Amino acid sequence: MNDWGTNLSELIKGMTPKLNDGDYVFSTVNDVSEIDRKDTICEFKEKGGTTIVIKKNKASC
Repeated sequence: MNDWGTNLSELIKGMTPKLNDGDYVFSTVNDVSEIDRKDTICEFKEKGGTTIVIKKNKASC
């Protein structure tokens, strides 16, 4: 049995990160219904809104 849940060193050793092609941006949105959530890589719910990671060409300025 592994101890990944409580041992950060073991968790990091067991990771196998993969680099996605393309450029990505972090963006904070107040209303997630304004975005196509199929395009987000991940989301963080914060006090000031929801921060998303999305492909740069999908992010609107």
